[in-house]
Amino acid sequence: DSRVASRHVHPNFFSDSRDRLHNDAMLLKLAKPVTDSELLQNRMKLDRVDQNFEDGDPVTAIGLGRVNEKGSVSKFLKEVDLKYMSNDKCSLYFGDLPDEMMCAKEANVDACEGDSGGPLIKTGNGPRSDVQIGIISWGSGCANSFPGVYTRVAEIKDWIDLTICEISPSNCPNEDERDDAVRAATSAARSPNRSGKCEDVDKYC
Repeated sequence: DSRVASRHVHPNFFSDSRDRLHNDAMLLKLAKPVTDSELLQNRMKLDRVDQNFEDGDPVTAIGLGRVNEKGSVSKFLKEVDLKYMSNDKCSLYFGDLPDEMMCAKEANVDACEGDSGGPLIKTGNGPRSDVQIGIISWGSGCANSFPGVYTRVAEIKDWIDLTICEISPSNCPNEDERDDAVRAATSAARSPNRSGKCEDVDKYC
């Protein structure tokens, strides 16, 4: 157990006129470092290159949210198997979606309220080969006809690397990698809305 020492919200996080959450991510720095060797050995990898997903590819969401739309919050960590949905198809439900969002859907199951912030995972052959590809973000109800929407980890990885370097210098990459992360994060900050539409808030365009 550890208290949270500081919170770091993505600088381009905002909710648009349709209540869609953009760059929905936050890093938490713990007051004391994790020293448990088993935990450290089994840290989940983050998606760095964006997997080449096809519609229908299996993914898994994990959380402690409601067990159904009007139900209580789960007492135990739960997971649900879903299918990846391309942004083109997902846009039919929610309008044009920017690259930093991704979708997943399956009949009669879903992430739900209280799961936000939990991981969306592309499972491998074992726990050490699992990769976190998304962060549970928003949707329209739970387990209905709508897909769930997630923050795409690969699209914010430069910000993650740079922020970790800033708040925890001992975890900085080497100088060349750090410079690349700074350039990439700076470029992303200048062009946060990659869909090319500036319909909501001028400062994000």
